Amino acid sequence: MEDESSQDSSVQYMNLSDNEAMHYRIPASIEDQDYSGIETAPRVLCHQHGVAAERRVAFEAFNTGRRFLVCPMSEDDNCGIVLWVDPEWPPTLQNALLKLWEMYHDSKSDRRKDNL
Repeated sequence: MEDESSQDSSVQYMNLSDNEAMHYRIPASIEDQDYSGIETAPRVLCHQHGVAAERRVAFEAFNTGRRFLVCPMSEDDNCGIVLWVDPEWPPTLQNALLKLWEMYHDSKSDRRKDNL
């Protein structure tokens, strides 16, 4: 029979003591068939709610493309804990992503003006 300590060793909690866990506005994300849904292995739980974390891929600013785990609760109940799976992009890539987003927003703004 397995004792409790070995049984709990596979469970990791997302909380503020984790190096990469942060409490802030959850980044916009996109669906990625290879990385989406509820986390199953290794099992990562939201510390506040005790439920399995949800896997997402960021789609905004310089975090675009980075994978992260987040509390799966609805927006009203979400505790806002985010655990980044991927390391930060190098500064040159961050600058390139910011420039691309700027170009996208400028293009969108220009199209709006043309339609008016």
